[in-house]
This record gives sequence, C-alpha cells and structure tokens, in this order.
Amino acid sequence: MKSPPTLSSSPPFFILWFVTAAANIIAPMVSTRLKTLKTIVTALALCTPFYFMIPLAPNLPLLSAIFIIRLGIAKVSSPLIGSFFMRLLDPEEKATANTINIMASMGVGTVATWLGGQLTEQISLDFPVYMGAGVYIVYAASFYFLLKNESERELEQRTLKEKEKS
Repeated sequence: MKSPPTLSSSPPFFILWFVTAAANIIAPMVSTRLKTLKTIVTALALCTPFYFMIPLAPNLPLLSAIFIIRLGIAKVSSPLIGSFFMRLLDPEEKATANTINIMASMGVGTVATWLGGQLTEQISLDFPVYMGAGVYIVYAASFYFLLKNESERELEQRTLKEKEKS
C-alpha cells in the first residue's frame, strides 16, 4: 500500500527550496531600497496573513501554495536578521552572540515543536497555527520597537565613517 503524500516528500517541498534561494538572493536588493530593519519587519508582517490562511485551506495544493508563499516572504528576512545583528556588535562579541543566537533558535524550535503537538492534541489542529501567526505579529513588532534606535545609531556611525574616509 502506497503511503499518502506529505509536504516533505512532495513537489511543493522541492519548490520551497527554490523559493528560499530566491528569497535569499533578493533580500539584499530589497534591503538596499527599504533599509534592513524595515525590510525585516515588512517581510515578517507580510507573511502573517498567509500564516493565518493555512488552517482555512480546503485542499493540499492550496495549502502548499499558501505555505510556500508564507515561507518565501518570511525567508527574505532570514539573511538580513543575521547580518543586522552582526553589524550592531563589536568584533569581540560576535562569536559569543552568534552562539547564543543559534542555541536560542534551536531551543525555541524544540519547545515550539513539543508545544505545537500538545496544543494540537489538547485543543485543536488549527490552534498552533493561529498561535504561531500571533507570535509572528509580536516578532515583527518587537524587531521594530526594540531595534529602531539601534538601526538609526548604525546609520549615523556609518555616515561618520564615510565622512572620515573622505
């Protein structure tokens, strides 16, 4: 008996890798135009409606399309987040900060997977998706409100360095 197709073994997953690559390629171009922080926040905010649509998809092809669009938009922010943080840090802080960032990401991913399973089992299949979409809203807002002053400070420092060079 043939097992039913899953997202990880299907053409949508294959397409997702190309969408992710495209997002990584266009991220610097968009960032140049909008500035890094604004691009990060915009990408995270724009993918949130697609996150909310996931439980509403009536079939696998539409679900796959929504998932690919959501992740493609979100992946625009991925390379920018790392580079933005690295630009804000002093050289001697970068290795430690990168380690903390990776460990936090892995820890959050582990807890989110477990929590998602518990919520699916105890509340509903859709609840973890709605909760994840809500977290994306908080994530986007926290980037903006917590780092807007850092972004302005970085721009001022870059302007001063350029003036010193000329």
